[in-house]
Amino acid sequence: MSIIGRAVIAIHVMSIDIALGVAGSMVLSAHVLNASIAWQWYVVVPLATWTVYIVDRLIDVRRTSAAVSTYRHSMVRTYRRPLTMLATVLFITACLLALATPSMLSMWPLGFLATTAVFVHLGLQRVRYSRVVGLLKDGNVIIAYTLGTVGLPMLQAPLPFNGWPVAAVIALATTAIVVVESAADLRTDIAANSASIARSLPPYATMASVVVAATGLLLLAQLTHPIVYIQALGTAALPIVFRSSAVLPIKRAYAESILAIPLLLLI
Repeated sequence: MSIIGRAVIAIHVMSIDIALGVAGSMVLSAHVLNASIAWQWYVVVPLATWTVYIVDRLIDVRRTSAAVSTYRHSMVRTYRRPLTMLATVLFITACLLALATPSMLSMWPLGFLATTAVFVHLGLQRVRYSRVVGLLKDGNVIIAYTLGTVGLPMLQAPLPFNGWPVAAVIALATTAIVVVESAADLRTDIAANSASIARSLPPYATMASVVVAATGLLLLAQLTHPIVYIQALGTAALPIVFRSSAVLPIKRAYAESILAIPLLLLI
């Protein structure tokens, strides 16, 4: 495998692509809403999200065997102790940085909602599999991601209620990504008896979610920003990428990169 391929896999197994997607979604929201956000939030929210993902993996590896592990879980199982220390340090850093931000007091309702969503997700991880649990768990991820990346810009925007189109963009893209990635992990989830949206929906739902999301993004690009057209094309290509011969981490990194595309607006 090439150096680039190995680098992409490393970025994915370390969940760095998740943090970049969060940052990209925040950039898009702030740009569309003409919101002025303190630079600290562009560090705090991605760091907090990365920490949640790592904690989620740490919980997973404690309750599943190595036989049903993915690339990500294998990495977390191997480096569990240093990752636990790193997640703790980065979480404390994110909290201190948030507390030092002037707009912190106005953000506490959003922080409360985000924290609640995290605990709901972690709680659902321990519930026995059912179709309802699968929908609730991954549905909660989609809602929390959208609120976390659009909420801050909306609170700081001159016209916050104009944020619904960009919220819809992020929700649609996130839904397609979650469903496609869940379908790719279906065998692993069944082996581990883990609840997921792919186990809760019929097989045709994966393609349907991509079609609906890509179409919605094309329409919403006219109400938000032309860069959403690129996200729409990226979303439409998800089935092609996931049916390719590339290893799963590269496929998943591609999916997460769709949400990071708005980082190009910083150039």
